[in-house]
Amino acid sequence: MGSGNRPEVSVIIPTYERPEKLIRAIRSVLEQEVCRLEVIVVDDHSMDDTGDVVIGLGDPRVMYLKQQERRGSSQARNVGLELAKGDFIAFLDDDDFWLPGKLSAQLRAFSEDNGLGIVYTGYEIVLEADGSTVMRVEPDIEGDVHRTMIRYNFIGSPTPLIRRSVLNASGGFDPALTHCQDWDLWIRATAITRIRALPQILAVYSIHGDQKSTALSDKILGREAILEKYRNEIGEDRRAMARHLGQLGAMKLLKGDISGGRKALIGSITCWPLQWRSVLYLLTSSVPSLAKKLVARRETILAGNIRIV
Repeated sequence: MGSGNRPEVSVIIPTYERPEKLIRAIRSVLEQEVCRLEVIVVDDHSMDDTGDVVIGLGDPRVMYLKQQERRGSSQARNVGLELAKGDFIAFLDDDDFWLPGKLSAQLRAFSEDNGLGIVYTGYEIVLEADGSTVMRVEPDIEGDVHRTMIRYNFIGSPTPLIRRSVLNASGGFDPALTHCQDWDLWIRATAITRIRALPQILAVYSIHGDQKSTALSDKILGREAILEKYRNEIGEDRRAMARHLGQLGAMKLLKGDISGGRKALIGSITCWPLQWRSVLYLLTSSVPSLAKKLVARRETILAGNIRIV
């Protein structure tokens, strides 16, 4: 393929046995106002009709690849990245989707500043069951944000567009991680590039079924993995470590792990005695039902995504 026909943007969609939601995601990409576009669907060994449904679209911009065994989303994304030809890369989960104008707005931002490595956008969180909007997120964190990213992941998963050269330098997704793989990548990427935030709502993150409970468990495992992998860097900022441990403690209280929650909260207070929410949660943890209600009322808990300010 000549350089004039080479895709400008490659969109990688890992999937597993959700063909109806997957088609919605693919169509939201194909309807973007970008001429040179490719969609790479990496099927993590679905046993249903996912392949037939994707191929049935009949769109030459869509590539379908089925893995011979289940390898997880990180491996699926990395496989897609190896196949991608675009100068800019986006990742989209099969149950999320984009709104019109997303890619054109992001490409315009890149054209205005060659030093940007990531452009991300606003998004809304929607309950799949009834289509109601739970939250609208309009981001404003931009520039050199590595220290902030170490503290918490503020990039909505369906939103970023990344310069291919930044992904190559960052090393892609870590296949050893089973949770918070995107946060791990953004930590590495923001260490070498600046980013821009577009506050417009241009993507939709869907919550469905028992995803909220499952995601909270995943978030706990992910937080522990991030703490383990970046312990030295996080430890350079005692207040950042206190935030991490405070968030971990809050999530464990919500999950009913009172002992684990108390341990994390004590660690948080040890690092930063003025981490007042950790103090409050620890004081109420002797009455588990009260502690869970307090945490649930004071934190934003959506698909397991908790941020303590």
